[in-house]
Amino acid sequence: MKNFFDWLLVRLNERSTWVGLTGMLAAIGVGISPQQLEVITTVGVGTASAILAFTKD
Repeated sequence: MKNFFDWLLVRLNERSTWVGLTGMLAAIGVGISPQQLEVITTVGVGTASAILAFTKD
């Protein structure tokens, strides 16, 4: 179990993990109204862009 948590902590420190999670959360909005979908997509793209801008490669 310790190995899993070590692996998880390493993944959570990677930029690609956060960008991927942001994209998945934005995609979940597909089943709701078009107005909410637009807001969720905008927030998702903005969040992913901020993650990319403020984290090192």
